[in-house]
Amino acid sequence: MSASFSASKRQARDCFHSLFREFLANSSLSIGQRVSEGLVAMVRAISLRPRYLVGKGGITSSDLATQALDVKRALILGQILPGVPVWQLGPESRYPGLGYIVFPGNVGDSQSLVEIATALGRT
Repeated sequence: MSASFSASKRQARDCFHSLFREFLANSSLSIGQRVSEGLVAMVRAISLRPRYLVGKGGITSSDLATQALDVKRALILGQILPGVPVWQLGPESRYPGLGYIVFPGNVGDSQSLVEIATALGRT
């Protein structure tokens, strides 16, 4: 786990980790799988309940939900941006009631994640 991620957790700040899409697009499927496994491990290592979580990309979001958050059921609360649903995680999950934003990989533009973080920072 990176030092910046650990420091952000202790200071109750929003934290983002990302990879350049070009890196994954030009890599083998096994690299993408290893990246997903690393993200799952990182989310599983979170010891404090987050205020919310954003998963970007269809497969990544699915892996985070099922493997890191143990989601079996979720209630769809609506959309934070067009095409970007917000789930409320079920009682069986690691963080019951958590808001999980499932951000498909083909939705939004370069500012969409910033818009979401800004909106959630005001809550």
